[in-house]
Amino acid sequence: MWFGRSEEVFAATLNDNFGEAGSRDGELARLHPGSGDWRTGWLASSLGELFVRGPDWVFKPPRWLLDGEGRRHELRFEQKNLLPTGRAMRMAASVDGRRVAFGWLGFSQGTPRLTAHADALDLWQVNPNQKLWSARPTIGTPPKLPDPAADFAESAKEFRLVADALVPGHVTAAVAVNRDGSRVAVIEYGIWGWLRNGPAIGKWDPPIHVLNFLPKQRGRLRVFDGSGKELLSESLPEEG
Repeated sequence: MWFGRSEEVFAATLNDNFGEAGSRDGELARLHPGSGDWRTGWLASSLGELFVRGPDWVFKPPRWLLDGEGRRHELRFEQKNLLPTGRAMRMAASVDGRRVAFGWLGFSQGTPRLTAHADALDLWQVNPNQKLWSARPTIGTPPKLPDPAADFAESAKEFRLVADALVPGHVTAAVAVNRDGSRVAVIEYGIWGWLRNGPAIGKWDPPIHVLNFLPKQRGRLRVFDGSGKELLSESLPEEG
């Protein structure tokens, strides 16, 4: 991912400092939505946001801020100006740029390879950067997943199609913030984390160890005021 001035992209020599690989926790910002048959019922991964922007800044987790002049600033714990360092599924800023909402994908239990994330939503203040409030998820356990080993019996002999653990969790799949951050709306779903603890084939051990499946279900719409008080919590009218 590139994070710098546009002039640097077209420079004669590219500055490698402006390029950065995806973070290890990027697997917590991927969703496989669908239902039913594995061959036809499930979509390819959808990815969470990489950046969030205000009127005169752009933030890229875990630590980079680009100001209105195109200057990069590294957010550091020592300077007490950090924003969330984890990879959020959804990020949205108020129009005035003073509030930023972070919607999370998380699990009800942690494992050696998986960090539990308890909150569904955080709201932060920008300049000075500080967390204002958070909200826990309210969505229930999602519908069961079909059995891939039953559908792909031949492939299952060579490829690990059975999870080492199926962990229930939650995802904030959409987030919106009004002009001044006095209202925040989210849509929550339940998910299953399909966890792999060892190599996938032989010694091949890809960096993604959890696949997040979003079975078709009725999500939940929630609306909060600027102090974190929940104003509305309703199931969506149809599965989706």
